[in-house]
Amino acid sequence: MTTTDAKDDLAYIRGVMHQTQRFTIMSGDHFILWGVLIGTGLLCNWWLAGSTHENWLGPVWLVISLGGGFVSFWLGRREYRRAPVASWAGRLIGNVWLACGMGYVLLLLLGIAGGVVPAYASAGIAAAITGIGVDLTGVLANLGWFRNTAWLWWLAGAAMIVKPGAYTLPLFVGLLLLLYVVPGIILSRQYRRSLRGDAA
Repeated sequence: MTTTDAKDDLAYIRGVMHQTQRFTIMSGDHFILWGVLIGTGLLCNWWLAGSTHENWLGPVWLVISLGGGFVSFWLGRREYRRAPVASWAGRLIGNVWLACGMGYVLLLLLGIAGGVVPAYASAGIAAAITGIGVDLTGVLANLGWFRNTAWLWWLAGAAMIVKPGAYTLPLFVGLLLLLYVVPGIILSRQYRRSLRGDAA
């Protein structure tokens, strides 16, 4: 390979990185979707726990998990068709949240059901896993402000694990609203502006 070929290759790589950088971010609709769904599920937990309808909690979370997974898949396919190029970082972001989802299932659903993980620690563990996903998403998408919100997830998770109490559920719902749904709305608006700018 000559020096000229190497320079051309580097220029091509830089061009592809620049072209795909705008489409690295997921539209943010995923964050809005899961923030609303999980928040709704937690409110159902609060409402049904200890009542005669407590046995409804299992079906409620099953519907949330399956319905959310289906809608997430549909959103992902829609974003893939809209993007002018396939984003390697975008695929990594999807894999990050898939891995986090497996962590939620193994640690929270199976761990609590099997008695391995204490129920009082579930909100703190969920916040810790969410912080990991947010941190990696911020790195891959080159969004420093979004990555920094991971520290709020981790600090809140530590507080909920060290000192659990009745405050954990409303705190987690508040975190979902402020650090999941609101950033999702911001990202969705930026994403749509990028699409309109590209179409122009």
